[in-house]
Parts: sequence; structure tokens; C-alpha cells
Amino acid sequence: VTTHSHPLPTASPGPATIMMRHAPLLVPFWQLLVGASVLSCLTPKSSTLLCDALLSNITLPPPGTNTDPSEGMYVIDVQAAYPNANWSDVDRLYIPGGHYKFLRLGNLPDRCQPGGKPLVITNLGGQVRVGGLGHYYIFAISGGCNWKLTGKYDPAAQTGHVDYQGHADGAYANSQGKYGILVDDAYSACEDGQDGCPYNISVCTTPNKTSCPYEIAGLTVGSNAPSSQPQPPTSDFEISYVEITDTGFAGLVIKTDNKPELECGTTDGLKCTSMNDYNMRNVAIHDMYIHDVLSEGMYLGSTQNSDAQHSFENLRVYNNRVLRAGTEGIQAGQLGDGCEIHNNVVVLSAIDWKDAFQTYQDNALQLSPRYGNTTVHHNIFIGAADSIVSMRKLLSLGDTHNDGDRVELQNNFFSSSRFLAIYMGVDYQPNNEEVNIAYDNRTSYHVSNSTFRNFEFQRDEVYGRTINSDLIRVAQQFISDTFLADNELNVEPGLDRLYLAKFPYSGASGLNLNGFSGDVENSTFPQGSINATGNVRSVVPPVKFQNFMPLLDPDVDYLLVERWSCNSSLAQGEPIKYFEGDYVIHKKILYNAKLDNTCVEPGSTSSESYWEFVSDPADDVRLACDDSAHFHGIGLLDVATCTAQPNASCHKDAKCTDGCYVCSRKCSKVKRRTLRRNKRGKNHKGNPHFDLDDYEYECKHSLKCKDAIDNHANIFEARPCSSDFSIAHCFYEGPPCSIAECADADDRCSFA
Repeated sequence: VTTHSHPLPTASPGPATIMMRHAPLLVPFWQLLVGASVLSCLTPKSSTLLCDALLSNITLPPPGTNTDPSEGMYVIDVQAAYPNANWSDVDRLYIPGGHYKFLRLGNLPDRCQPGGKPLVITNLGGQVRVGGLGHYYIFAISGGCNWKLTGKYDPAAQTGHVDYQGHADGAYANSQGKYGILVDDAYSACEDGQDGCPYNISVCTTPNKTSCPYEIAGLTVGSNAPSSQPQPPTSDFEISYVEITDTGFAGLVIKTDNKPELECGTTDGLKCTSMNDYNMRNVAIHDMYIHDVLSEGMYLGSTQNSDAQHSFENLRVYNNRVLRAGTEGIQAGQLGDGCEIHNNVVVLSAIDWKDAFQTYQDNALQLSPRYGNTTVHHNIFIGAADSIVSMRKLLSLGDTHNDGDRVELQNNFFSSSRFLAIYMGVDYQPNNEEVNIAYDNRTSYHVSNSTFRNFEFQRDEVYGRTINSDLIRVAQQFISDTFLADNELNVEPGLDRLYLAKFPYSGASGLNLNGFSGDVENSTFPQGSINATGNVRSVVPPVKFQNFMPLLDPDVDYLLVERWSCNSSLAQGEPIKYFEGDYVIHKKILYNAKLDNTCVEPGSTSSESYWEFVSDPADDVRLACDDSAHFHGIGLLDVATCTAQPNASCHKDAKCTDGCYVCSRKCSKVKRRTLRRNKRGKNHKGNPHFDLDDYEYECKHSLKCKDAIDNHANIFEARPCSSDFSIAHCFYEGPPCSIAECADADDRCSFA
């Protein structure tokens, strides 16, 4: 890490002077009051000690100078920069609006004493934008306890700016660039050396590559974020209303890796043998807008498990939008007790799965629990190339496990994976099984009341594997009892049966939808059991959003959407062929393929015959009013205001657009997807699950079950029976009804 020589800002009264000098003509009245409260500190006879002690707000220096407004801010020791301030009582730390090359704040105060109030860090006088000007890190914060970083405009709390309110008051659509704090490194402008790249692409071939785009994270929080000493622990903080986009690596990174410069209680050579001093507790991440980043949307917790690492306790991640991440949408590791991930919308994860920075970085959610209780609930996860959920239990030496510890995935919507729904495996910390004798047979794992749909094996396009037949795969070393209950699986190829496997993969060791695996024993690993009950098959509709990507069919097969690239670095550099009907995201714009093509860049002068502009993303991913999941509490906590649905009756002449029931998959789309797979030579005609006749069906009218029940909740739909399906395929929501009431005609399946 390069050691900076940037001078520290002068202590009072400089900050107050800067704040007044750069105050805009039109600012909220409370911001004028902030300036007026310290006017006495500007007089020649004012006492520096007195002024610093009286300051309830401190304003950091603005970016650069009059001659170079694009310099960064480097305050590696905030407390040393203002030595006379009463840091236990300062209310707000203001960052003046402007465009910063980089922003570094370190050694924030420890205010975790009982009754301590949080230090609020926010923008003042306009938007704070960081990045896009060529630097090896963007925005880094370290140290301190009990602080908040927010770009939310709140006149009562004296935070943010009236012109940059983000998605406040439901303004989700087209909110790009409208947050009080924006982290944007303009990385996409550098991929092909086009205008707008802040780096000198012409010298990128030089040995040191000092002028090349940096593949770096957007906002980094942790005690070894780019810095020199000091390295105090970082804990008990909250981040909200920050937009992060166009970074060459992860959008948000929160972790403190075990490194030699860290001070901890016990060391072995240069490494901490215990990272408990650096545990992050009571961390809240909410109302974030993270989109179009090259790697993970959120990277929480260290994955460097060769040595001891700190854990999270009472981590809460909620009400966030994580859209079009290159690899995992959310990667959460080192999870201790009390961690909760809920009501997030994570869509089109692993969109760069053919050209990612590394293999096997292509899940929607990567979860690594260590000890205690972790809950993941009421989220929407769409898009993966490996697993929607990669569950990797982390056995770390020294952790305590108690009877009743649970890891729960409940009430989630999982859709659109090119391989597995859930993988359940084990990692060790330190990662040497001969040394690591950590053991946990007390924690149980639960997947319940969740929905699975749109799974189609495509992973062999890069990794060359044989066709997959598992939905949930459990590693042999996974010794915990696993419960799968009351989940809903769509009746479509890839989900026409629930198949569970222990290593090695074989049909003999799996469960078909429901059943009990029994307690398995072998000489190496004592095995837990798998207990599956109440899982059903039905027609599961896609979720519909208010305004995600305009002009994109809400019933689109999201497996058709990828990030454009000419070649696949993960498939030995082979050119990527796009087929008619495929969608790509390129430079944050959505295009549709008009013709089959290879290495034709969308938006280029030669692309008009091959690519059609569709839309710029709007990214309002609140659920649409006519979506059946709208009333089930999944997705964002901010629910769009919806008018009452018409009290229409479902009858035999009802059309698919009547809104009184859910339609099955459109035949036109199914045909297109099957044709696409035929072109790629991967139709697997010998496998009945990929036979077009098996699932070419139209929208069928639905029937009312009982007139007395609310119309929206009692609808169901059946599809023509097929000899390849062993049970009925009805979609039904609401109280039970008899077979007679649900039966229709000879070509219908009765209610199962």
C-alpha cells in the first residue's frame, strides 16, 4: 500500500471558514444555521480550543483547490485533524459537495459507550461524487464505533441536500445520479478505450500499467482499507442512501482482513491468532442502490480463510437494490449470531458469468455462516450461473455452537439459474483439515416457504459439464441436519422434480420432492439427515416489477440476459456467440439481438443490423400492483401504492390479461428458448425434460374455487396433462378446496 503524504487539514477555525466560503446561494435554512452557529469562531480573537469544543458540526475541506477542483480528500486520522474537538459530542461530520478523485476517512471516534449518540457523516451543499478521475482506490472509511454514513436528505436530521434525494418518497424509477453520495468510477468507459475513460489507455501496455483502469471496489469499510497506521477496529455503523455504480470490482466491501499491520491481543509471528477485537457488530446496510458493477454487489466478510478472521454479529442487510452485478449479488461471510438479510431485490446477478475475473464467482447469494443464528427472508434473487444460493458453512477454530442454532432461508423468491438452486458445502478456517478440528453438529439448516422457478442447465457453455439433474446439492462433509419444507417449485423442465443429492451424485442417494434421507454414517464424516416435507409443484409466475427495464417483457426469460463481451476468458478465450432474441447489457444499456452475431459491439457504428436498442434501465424494482407476490411481503419494504383490484370473476371466457389469475409460460417464449438451445446443439433430445412437447402450453382460463373467498387469493390454473408428469399441475392459492370443486374437463388435471 502506498504511503500518502497528503497534508492533514488544519484544525479549527479552518473547517468553519471553508464551510461558509463554499455555501451555495440557495441552501436549506438549517444549513445556514449551521454556519451561523460558529460565526464567533471566525473572529481574530476567537479561541481555537473554545471553538473546537463548541462545534457540534465539523465540515471537512472541499475537494482540491481553485486551480485543480478534482483532487481527492485524505484525512487518515480525523481525530488528529481536529484535536480540540469533543469527539464524543460532535453531531455531524460534513463532506462538502463536489467531485472527488478519492476520499479517505480514518480513525473515526469510538462512541460506543452506553448512551452514546452516533456520529453522522453526510454531504453538505450538494452531491458528493467520488471516482471516475483515475485513482487506485475510491472511497474508504476505517475505524470508529457508532457512526452513520448517509446521503439521505432529511431537514430534521440536517443531512443530505434537497436536490439529491435518491429514491425517497417512492422515486425509485430513473434515480441514477440523484443520491447525495454517489460512488462512480466510470469503469465501463475504459473497457474499450472510448471517450470518457479517466485513464490513458494508450499506455496500458507499459510494464507498470500505471495508467490503466483499476479493478477496485467502490466503497470500502474496514480497518485495513487503503491506509497507513492507525488501524483501530471498525464496528457498530450504518450505511444508507448511497449509490454505487460502474466500479471495476465489488460495489460495497466491508471487512478487515487479517494482515501483519493489525494489532490484536495474541499473535503468531505476524498474524493474529484471534480476530475477536476486530469483530464487526451491529452493522446496518439499507436503502442502497448498487448497480452495474463488474464484480460483487456487496462483499461482506473476509474470504481469506487461511488464517483467523473477524466475524459479524447482528448484521442487518435490508431494503437494498443490487442490480446487474458482474458476479455475486450479495456475498456475506464470517456470519456470527443475529445476522439477518431481508427484503432485498437482487436481480441479474452473475451477469458477467462468461467473462468474470475468476471461475466459480457466479452465484446470486453466497452465504458463509459460522456460529449462532442467521436468517435470510423475504428477498427476491434472480439470476445465477452456478447456484442461486451457495451455502458454505464455515467451521472456524474457537467458535462456540449451541443447541438450537439455526440458519434459515424462508419466504424467498428464487429464479433463473443456469445450474443449481442451492449448494450446501463446508469450508474450514484455517483451511487445513489436519489442523482444523472444528466441528458443528448442533446447527440446523432450514429452507422453507420459498419459491423456485426458471432453472435451465446452461453452465456447460463455459465449464463443459454434463447435464445437471440436481436442484439442491449437499456436500458429503455437510454434517448438519437439513430441513426443506413447504417450498413451491414450478412445473417446468429443470424443476419438474425436487432432487437432493449427497456426494457422490447419484440417483440412489437423492430424495424425490419429499422424504427422509435417514442418518448417514461413514468412516470419515458423520452425516446429518435431510428431511423434506410439504414441498409442492405448481405453475409459478414470474414476479413483475413496477418499472425495471422499460420495454422488456415482464415475463422475459432472464437467462437470456448477459453482459456483453467479445470473448469468454473463462472458456479459453473463445468468442461468445449471441443468438437472435438474446439480450445484453453494455455500458449500462439494454440491447436485443436482431441476428446471430459474434464480437459485434452493441452501439457501435457497425451494429445496427445486429443489435437493437431496447432501453436504459429505470430500476424501480418494487413489485407491480398486479403481481401475486405483492401481498406476501417479499421484495422491498417500500411498497408501491396500488389501487384496489377490480372484482372481476374468473370464467371460461376470461383472457390472460384480465388480471384475475396467473398465466402459464407463453408458448412463443418457450419456443424461442428451445430454438436457441437447438442452435447451440444442447437440446438434449434424449432427456424428456427438454422435449418441447412437454411444456408447450398456452394460458388456460382459471376457475373460482369458492365465491365467498376473496377473488385474488383463490384462483388456480391447470395445464394439459402429459404422460411425462406423474402428478397434477395446478396453481392454487388460498384455502383448501375439494377435488370436485377444482376439477374442470378431461384435459385438465384435478387439484393435487
